Amino acid sequence: MAELPHADAGAGSGTHARPRPGHPVTAGTVSLGVFGRDPLSDEQRWADVFAAIDELVPVLAPKRWDADEPLRKKWEGERSAREAGHMGGLLAVPKAGGNLTMDRKNAPVGCHTSLRIDAPAPDDLEQAALVDLLRRLAVAMDANYGYLHLLPPPPWKSGRVRYADHYEGHTSLLIPEWILELYLPNIYWGNVFGVDYVGFFGRDRLLSAPAAVVDLFDDDRFY
Repeated sequence: MAELPHADAGAGSGTHARPRPGHPVTAGTVSLGVFGRDPLSDEQRWADVFAAIDELVPVLAPKRWDADEPLRKKWEGERSAREAGHMGGLLAVPKAGGNLTMDRKNAPVGCHTSLRIDAPAPDDLEQAALVDLLRRLAVAMDANYGYLHLLPPPPWKSGRVRYADHYEGHTSLLIPEWILELYLPNIYWGNVFGVDYVGFFGRDRLLSAPAAVVDLFDDDRFY
Protein backbone atom coordinates (compact mmCIF):
# COMPACT_ATOMS: atom_id res chain seq x y z
CA MET A 1 0.00 0.00 0.00
CA ALA A 2 1.32 3.45 -0.86
CA GLU A 3 0.54 6.40 1.36
CA LEU A 4 -2.41 8.40 0.11
CA PRO A 5 -1.55 11.88 -1.20
CA HIS A 6 -1.96 14.54 1.45
CA ALA A 7 -1.57 18.28 1.76
CA ASP A 8 2.15 18.33 2.64
CA ALA A 9 3.17 15.47 0.35
CA GLY A 10 5.48 17.72 -1.63
CA ALA A 11 7.24 19.13 1.39
CA GLY A 12 9.74 16.37 1.99
CA SER A 13 7.35 13.90 3.58
CA GLY A 14 8.25 10.27 2.96
CA THR A 15 6.37 7.03 3.29
CA HIS A 16 5.47 5.77 6.73
CA ALA A 17 4.58 2.43 8.23
CA ARG A 18 1.07 3.78 8.82
CA PRO A 19 -0.84 6.85 7.66
CA ARG A 20 -0.48 9.33 10.51
CA PRO A 21 -3.26 11.32 12.16
CA GLY A 22 -3.39 14.89 10.93
CA HIS A 23 -2.79 13.97 7.30
CA PRO A 24 -5.88 14.85 5.26
CA VAL A 25 -6.01 13.61 1.70
CA THR A 26 -5.71 16.10 -1.14
CA ALA A 27 -8.63 17.23 -3.29
CA GLY A 28 -10.18 14.64 -5.55
CA THR A 29 -12.59 11.71 -5.43
CA VAL A 30 -12.18 8.96 -2.86
CA SER A 31 -12.92 5.55 -4.37
CA LEU A 32 -13.36 2.57 -2.07
CA GLY A 33 -14.53 -0.88 -3.02
CA VAL A 34 -14.90 -4.22 -1.25
CA PHE A 35 -15.73 -7.57 -2.87
CA GLY A 36 -16.75 -10.02 -0.16
CA ARG A 37 -17.28 -13.78 -0.17
CA ASP A 38 -20.02 -13.53 2.47
CA PRO A 39 -23.53 -13.21 0.98
CA LEU A 40 -24.56 -11.14 4.03
CA SER A 41 -27.92 -12.89 4.23
CA ASP A 42 -28.36 -11.63 7.81
CA GLU A 43 -29.78 -8.08 7.89
CA GLN A 44 -27.72 -7.34 11.00
CA ARG A 45 -24.56 -7.77 8.94
CA TRP A 46 -25.73 -4.96 6.65
CA ALA A 47 -26.35 -2.83 9.73
CA ASP A 48 -22.79 -3.58 10.91
CA VAL A 49 -21.31 -2.52 7.54
CA PHE A 50 -23.06 0.84 7.53
CA ALA A 51 -22.42 1.40 11.23
CA ALA A 52 -18.69 1.10 10.47
CA ILE A 53 -18.97 3.71 7.70
CA ASP A 54 -20.91 6.08 9.94
CA GLU A 55 -18.43 5.64 12.79
CA LEU A 56 -15.14 5.92 10.90
CA VAL A 57 -15.88 8.15 7.89
CA PRO A 58 -19.38 9.58 8.40
CA VAL A 59 -19.24 11.76 5.26
CA LEU A 60 -19.31 8.54 3.22
CA ALA A 61 -22.49 7.29 4.93
CA PRO A 62 -25.69 7.47 2.86
CA LYS A 63 -27.87 10.56 2.84
CA ARG A 64 -30.59 9.41 0.46
CA TRP A 65 -31.14 5.93 -0.95
CA ASP A 66 -33.47 3.45 -2.65
CA ALA A 67 -33.36 0.16 -4.52
CA ASP A 68 -33.17 2.09 -7.80
CA GLU A 69 -33.38 5.59 -9.22
CA PRO A 70 -34.88 7.96 -8.19
CA LEU A 71 -33.55 7.91 -4.62
CA ARG A 72 -36.65 8.82 -2.62
CA LYS A 73 -35.78 7.55 0.85
CA LYS A 74 -33.99 9.42 3.60
CA TRP A 75 -31.30 7.30 5.25
CA GLU A 76 -32.31 6.34 8.80
CA GLY A 77 -29.27 4.44 10.03
CA GLU A 78 -29.76 0.86 11.16
CA ARG A 79 -33.40 0.78 10.07
CA SER A 80 -32.49 1.65 6.48
CA ALA A 81 -29.49 -0.69 6.48
CA ARG A 82 -31.68 -3.61 7.53
CA GLU A 83 -34.25 -2.74 4.89
CA ALA A 84 -31.53 -2.63 2.22
CA GLY A 85 -30.27 -6.01 3.45
CA HIS A 86 -33.77 -7.43 3.15
CA MET A 87 -33.95 -6.18 -0.46
CA GLY A 88 -30.42 -7.38 -1.25
CA GLY A 89 -29.02 -4.10 -2.51
CA LEU A 90 -29.19 -0.33 -2.67
CA LEU A 91 -28.15 2.81 -4.49
CA ALA A 92 -27.33 5.85 -2.38
CA VAL A 93 -25.85 9.32 -2.34
CA PRO A 94 -23.27 9.76 0.45
CA LYS A 95 -23.37 12.86 2.65
CA ALA A 96 -20.28 14.14 0.81
CA GLY A 97 -21.96 13.58 -2.58
CA GLY A 98 -21.10 11.07 -5.26
CA ASN A 99 -22.38 7.50 -5.39
CA LEU A 100 -22.64 4.41 -3.18
CA THR A 101 -23.84 0.99 -4.31
CA MET A 102 -24.07 -2.33 -2.51
CA ASP A 103 -25.31 -5.65 -3.91
CA ARG A 104 -25.62 -9.04 -2.30
CA LYS A 105 -23.77 -12.01 -3.74
CA ASN A 106 -26.04 -13.73 -6.24
CA ALA A 107 -24.37 -16.91 -7.50
CA PRO A 108 -23.80 -18.01 -10.18
CA VAL A 109 -24.19 -14.55 -11.75
CA GLY A 110 -22.17 -12.80 -9.06
CA CYS A 111 -19.33 -14.28 -7.03
CA HIS A 112 -19.15 -11.53 -4.41
CA THR A 113 -21.16 -9.16 -2.28
CA SER A 114 -19.93 -5.80 -3.53
CA LEU A 115 -19.73 -2.35 -1.96
CA ARG A 116 -18.52 0.64 -3.98
CA ILE A 117 -18.21 4.26 -2.88
CA ASP A 118 -17.07 7.23 -4.99
CA ALA A 119 -17.32 10.56 -3.19
CA PRO A 120 -15.61 13.99 -3.25
CA ALA A 121 -12.88 14.18 -0.62
CA PRO A 122 -13.65 16.87 2.01
CA ASP A 123 -10.72 19.04 3.10
CA ASP A 124 -10.49 17.40 6.53
CA LEU A 125 -10.83 13.77 5.44
CA GLU A 126 -8.13 11.78 7.23
CA GLN A 127 -6.32 9.07 5.32
CA ALA A 128 -5.92 6.96 8.47
CA ALA A 129 -9.71 6.85 8.87
CA LEU A 130 -10.11 5.66 5.28
CA VAL A 131 -7.58 2.88 5.82
CA ASP A 132 -9.31 1.83 9.05
CA LEU A 133 -12.64 1.76 7.22
CA LEU A 134 -11.32 -0.40 4.39
CA ARG A 135 -9.91 -2.90 6.87
CA ARG A 136 -13.10 -2.95 8.97
CA LEU A 137 -15.25 -3.55 5.91
CA ALA A 138 -12.90 -6.25 4.66
CA VAL A 139 -13.45 -8.19 7.87
CA ALA A 140 -17.20 -7.57 7.98
CA MET A 141 -17.70 -8.74 4.38
CA ASP A 142 -15.04 -11.50 4.34
CA ALA A 143 -13.31 -9.60 1.54
CA ASN A 144 -11.56 -11.43 -1.24
CA TYR A 145 -10.43 -8.12 -2.70
CA GLY A 146 -10.67 -4.47 -1.77
CA TYR A 147 -9.23 -1.17 -2.96
CA LEU A 148 -8.82 2.42 -1.84
CA HIS A 149 -7.76 5.14 -4.26
CA LEU A 150 -7.81 8.90 -4.70
CA LEU A 151 -8.74 10.03 -8.19
CA PRO A 152 -7.43 13.51 -9.06
CA PRO A 153 -9.80 16.38 -9.82
CA PRO A 154 -10.77 16.94 -13.47
CA PRO A 155 -9.81 17.70 -16.11
CA TRP A 156 -8.32 14.35 -17.09
CA LYS A 157 -9.03 11.85 -19.80
CA SER A 158 -10.84 8.61 -19.17
CA GLY A 159 -8.31 5.80 -19.19
CA ARG A 160 -5.72 7.63 -17.09
CA VAL A 161 -6.61 5.13 -14.37
CA ARG A 162 -8.11 1.94 -15.76
CA TYR A 163 -11.88 1.74 -15.23
CA ALA A 164 -11.97 5.33 -13.93
CA ASP A 165 -14.28 7.79 -15.63
CA HIS A 166 -15.54 11.34 -15.33
CA TYR A 167 -19.05 11.77 -16.67
CA GLU A 168 -21.66 14.50 -16.17
CA GLY A 169 -19.81 15.96 -13.21
CA HIS A 170 -19.27 12.65 -11.40
CA THR A 171 -15.94 10.85 -11.05
CA SER A 172 -15.95 7.12 -10.38
CA LEU A 173 -13.80 4.01 -10.38
CA LEU A 174 -16.01 1.14 -11.51
CA ILE A 175 -14.34 -2.26 -11.57
CA PRO A 176 -16.59 -4.91 -13.13
CA GLU A 177 -16.77 -7.99 -10.93
CA TRP A 178 -16.11 -10.35 -13.85
CA ILE A 179 -12.74 -8.66 -14.38
CA LEU A 180 -11.57 -10.10 -11.06
CA GLU A 181 -12.08 -13.58 -12.48
CA LEU A 182 -9.50 -12.75 -15.16
CA TYR A 183 -6.95 -10.38 -13.61
CA LEU A 184 -6.37 -7.60 -11.12
CA PRO A 185 -7.21 -4.31 -12.84
CA ASN A 186 -4.55 -2.24 -11.06
CA ILE A 187 -2.55 -1.75 -7.89
CA TYR A 188 -4.19 1.15 -6.06
CA TRP A 189 -3.08 3.28 -3.12
CA GLY A 190 -4.56 0.73 -0.73
CA ASN A 191 -5.29 -2.92 -1.55
CA VAL A 192 -6.77 -5.82 0.39
CA PHE A 193 -6.15 -9.42 -0.65
CA GLY A 194 -8.28 -12.15 0.89
CA VAL A 195 -8.08 -15.91 1.16
CA ASP A 196 -8.22 -16.75 -2.55
CA TYR A 197 -5.53 -14.23 -3.50
CA VAL A 198 -3.32 -15.25 -0.58
CA GLY A 199 -3.58 -18.82 -1.79
CA PHE A 200 -2.75 -17.75 -5.33
CA PHE A 201 0.18 -15.42 -4.60
CA GLY A 202 1.46 -17.10 -1.44
CA ARG A 203 2.05 -15.46 1.93
CA ASP A 204 5.79 -15.05 1.45
CA ARG A 205 5.36 -13.19 -1.83
CA LEU A 206 2.80 -10.82 -0.33
CA LEU A 207 4.90 -10.25 2.80
CA SER A 208 7.86 -9.28 0.62
CA ALA A 209 5.86 -7.04 -1.74
CA PRO A 210 7.65 -3.73 -2.55
CA ALA A 211 5.07 -1.53 -0.82
CA ALA A 212 5.26 1.09 1.91
CA VAL A 213 2.95 -0.98 4.09
CA VAL A 214 2.36 -4.74 4.10
CA ASP A 215 0.14 -5.88 6.94
CA LEU A 216 -1.33 -9.31 7.65
CA PHE A 217 -4.59 -8.86 9.56
CA ASP A 218 -7.64 -10.94 10.43
CA ASP A 219 -5.49 -14.13 10.20
CA ASP A 220 -5.65 -14.59 6.43
CA ARG A 221 -6.03 -11.16 4.87
CA PHE A 222 -3.36 -8.74 3.67
CA TYR A 223 -3.45 -4.97 3.46
